Amino acid sequence: MTVKFLSTKPPTIRTRAILPIYMIDENDENPYYDDTIMKYMLRPLLLEFDNLTYLQYFEKYSISPSSPPSTPRQIFRDQLNNYVIKCSKEIIIRYRFLKIEDGELYFYQQLLLNVPARNKTDYQMGLNGTYREKFLSIFPEFLNTLQNQITNTHQSRIINFNNQFIETLNRLLQFFSD
Repeated sequence: MTVKFLSTKPPTIRTRAILPIYMIDENDENPYYDDTIMKYMLRPLLLEFDNLTYLQYFEKYSISPSSPPSTPRQIFRDQLNNYVIKCSKEIIIRYRFLKIEDGELYFYQQLLLNVPARNKTDYQMGLNGTYREKFLSIFPEFLNTLQNQITNTHQSRIINFNNQFIETLNRLLQFFSD
């Protein structure tokens, strides 16, 4: 069973690993290893890859910089010249758990998990827009659903507290009546 951890940090705070010096050419504009988000954005330009979300891409495909041994599985090439191999079993994906309180990090992650994209600008709302604005423009029902969940949780807690109070009162009354 293969498990893969994926980064879900926005480009402005994502860290990158530098290639070893022997792998960097004089005229190389990118001295960094390609991260999973970059590999996702530059996946093969074929119809079957167009509607895959970030998670789906890494669940269904294994990416390798070197040619895989002879295999009956489908092999593609991405825009970074990596080999993209269709997996026979889905890969288990892990990523950092974020809550809505995490703000922009949460909304960027939700865009990655739910919206297929080919470019980082696909997740932006205009020049100065936020990931929150973009997410809510795509999923306008999200706020209503969230508000309903909060209301239901609140009502459930009130009912639970009332039931506990009544039970405590009944025990006290029974104790004093005996």
